[in-house]
Amino acid sequence: MVISDDLGWSSYRWAATFVKKTPFTQAEIEEVQAAISGYPHMTIIYMPKVFAPGTQSEMERTEADRDPPTRFARSVYNRLLTSAPSERAAFINSYQFRIDPVFDDRPFFFEYYKPGALAADANARGADASLRTIRGPAGYYVLYILLGVCSVMSVGCILVPLWLFQRRGLKTPGVVPLLVFFACLGAGYMMFEIGAMQVLNVFVGDPAYSLALVLAGLLVASGIGAALSGKLSHLPAIRVISFATAIIGAAIVVWLTCTHILVPRAMQFPLSTRAALTLVGLLPVGILLGLPFPTAIKEVEKLNPKFIAWAWGVNGVTSVLASIIAIVVAMRIGFATVVWISAATYLLGMLSYGLHSYTLTRAGWK
Repeated sequence: MVISDDLGWSSYRWAATFVKKTPFTQAEIEEVQAAISGYPHMTIIYMPKVFAPGTQSEMERTEADRDPPTRFARSVYNRLLTSAPSERAAFINSYQFRIDPVFDDRPFFFEYYKPGALAADANARGADASLRTIRGPAGYYVLYILLGVCSVMSVGCILVPLWLFQRRGLKTPGVVPLLVFFACLGAGYMMFEIGAMQVLNVFVGDPAYSLALVLAGLLVASGIGAALSGKLSHLPAIRVISFATAIIGAAIVVWLTCTHILVPRAMQFPLSTRAALTLVGLLPVGILLGLPFPTAIKEVEKLNPKFIAWAWGVNGVTSVLASIIAIVVAMRIGFATVVWISAATYLLGMLSYGLHSYTLTRAGWK
């Protein structure tokens, strides 16, 4: 049962939803009607279908007459709660606001915005105009503004100084795919880090614990991987980087799959055990994440030491921007998709470095 209460907030309404494990009875509904009869600002928006059809229609009509502006809301609740599953899914997909259930993968409880919703004709679609005010894309606007500000600061504080003082670094053979490679390393790492924090949030039990475990676990493991990269210096860099980035993409997918399988089965374990499982799961992925960057830096040093500053700069810029883009993607699709994108980003990095190596070969470099 859904009961609306006009609290006097301009055109805004508040609603309380009552849920029972057993069906509501006629006596309970009549009791609620009697309780709110003395309050003109309260009305039953959705009434369980427990009366005879004629009586049910009459009672619903009476409630609608008490508060005419809620007629559209009544039709929406009735379609949501009385339709067959396929019809309900079609209605949710076609509705101008996002009203599908919120899950841990997309925990944005008050994000109702759909692209194009504000441009639609409210009267033609029968929507309450007040919904446009309280369910707009404000969250996206904030993120887009933040993305713009960070982009300007990154260009002004990192890329412009590099252009002014390290321009010779761009004379490196195969520089474009090399820039893409280091950009992919920065974006892929950050997207996996942010996605992993949210994926493990419920499992660990507290956002602060999840942040600490994922951040510390990945940084320590990546440091181990960077240290181990020196042991592979006798191997061709293209082989190490191609193998590492390909395995990283696969490892991220395996990690996400295993996490989804493990979490429901290990929720009852103590926090210490769940923390240990989290760190153990992140260790192999983190070690792999630490391999490509130092290996590529060593090769760049041989090729053109002036490009090293560009490698660090581009990697840092994409790390910052990816942290914002990850939230934009998560709000629309979910954090699991952010993790998938991180895996794809590393595979793109593998292809970019392969193209760079091919360019060097064509230019006569060994």
